Amino acid sequence: MIGSLKRPAAEDTSSNPPKPLKLADQCPASSLNVITVRNQLQSPLLRLHAELRNSICVYALGGLNIYIL
Repeated sequence: MIGSLKRPAAEDTSSNPPKPLKLADQCPASSLNVITVRNQLQSPLLRLHAELRNSICVYALGGLNIYIL
């Protein structure tokens, strides 16, 4: 009988939203270390002094703050 079939209860995600996947969840630690070292050596932005990098970021973002949760 069709009347006896029940749908599974919908999960309430309002109290526990799904957590976004982080890069660390997707890649092994050794891969992340390789990427980090490569970025430190090859990235023109990361080779600049911290004060200059920060000034570039402020200019590029228009003074907006971005918070990563």
